[in-house]
Amino acid sequence: MNFSRILTPFILSILVLFAGQASAAGSMSRRTIVVYNKAHGPQVEYYAPDGRSYLWYPGNRRPVTGSWKMSSNKICFWYSDKVTDPTTGKKMGSWKCRPMSGFMEMTVSSCKGDPFRLSKGKIPYVLSKSKSELARVTKTCK
Repeated sequence: MNFSRILTPFILSILVLFAGQASAAGSMSRRTIVVYNKAHGPQVEYYAPDGRSYLWYPGNRRPVTGSWKMSSNKICFWYSDKVTDPTTGKKMGSWKCRPMSGFMEMTVSSCKGDPFRLSKGKIPYVLSKSKSELARVTKTCK
């Protein structure tokens, strides 16, 4: 039996899968994303190339640090178990994944780099949950 005929298509499909994930991860890396939903309000997050994330969340006085990664067609986030989701009251502390399509639907804008310098551990000002904050934030991150 010629195993190279069987293994070659299998190996190629694995490489295509990983290339797709790398491409998606590459498009998110070194970017700041502005998202909005009614429950949380506007959120701004920088995705560092080392897998760290820095979330500017309404009401907070400094960024929430966490981690991000791509998994198949999903984006996944991890925040410390010291962080509580204010909309549910549940502690974080485990990876939470969501389809990229749903994540992109909430995305208002994105920009290259870390224009708010969130990775430095500071935020420009305390963000409110008001949708009107989007205009102020998107002036910097279009």
